[in-house]
Amino acid sequence: MKISNQFRNYFLASKNCFASLKQGKIILLFMLYAVLQILFVFILMFFAYPPFSSFLVPIIQKFFGEPALHYPNNFLILPGLFFWVNLLLSGVIGVILVGATTNLFIMSYRKKPVKLGKGLNRTMPHYLILFAVWIVETGALLAIFIGVPALLSKVYFFTRAGNLPLQLTTSFIAIIVGSFFVYTTALIVLENAGPGKAVVKSLLMFKKYPLISILLIGIPNLIRMPIDLLSGKTQFLVSKFSPEMVAAVLILSILISVFANYFLVGTVTRYFLSVRERS
Repeated sequence: MKISNQFRNYFLASKNCFASLKQGKIILLFMLYAVLQILFVFILMFFAYPPFSSFLVPIIQKFFGEPALHYPNNFLILPGLFFWVNLLLSGVIGVILVGATTNLFIMSYRKKPVKLGKGLNRTMPHYLILFAVWIVETGALLAIFIGVPALLSKVYFFTRAGNLPLQLTTSFIAIIVGSFFVYTTALIVLENAGPGKAVVKSLLMFKKYPLISILLIGIPNLIRMPIDLLSGKTQFLVSKFSPEMVAAVLILSILISVFANYFLVGTVTRYFLSVRERS
């Protein structure tokens, strides 16, 4: 496919994705997931109170130390703590959300009634496969987020430039690696691909459409990147505002992610359908 046709399909995918907002039911699933995420932010904020204290206090004390149990240090660790909780949520529930909304987008793009129950029913038989691919993708991204800063911190430029260039470089590398897996859910849902086949075929599609694949995952991530970077500046937020501002920024990041993730899943699904129809 010519590069001009690839971009035409990408813009068509974006247009169709925005048009599907009128369905309402698809964005509703992303909003419900955001409510769950925000609930966990509040649980982590009030970890010292029953019924959460019985199991959260020992965990936080073990991994973050005694000072983390006290105000305002508990807010300094909040983004890191939420990162791991959110990671677990994405594996247990997030893969269902992405699979179900992929099915709902397909219904919308094919001018069929968008039915939540039908989307979930079509997703659940694929859960274990979606979870297996999630493990592979998450492992690759964790390796990037842990390994790249460790390597780049030894480079002279990054030792002098500060944290922001290091974070941005790591994020852009993670976007490229994430684009390797961008078609896996569509392949599993639409073609009943197994985990190995889904990963391999997604890599082949990335090789065929590298720029578009990076755009599909990159633009939604760029939308939320500024607020995600800010949420990591806990010392700044605490010193310039208040400890509670850390939680407020985290919640704002979750709300922005509703629309970023909607755009991500919607455009990937539509672009995948366009490629599939031409093959």
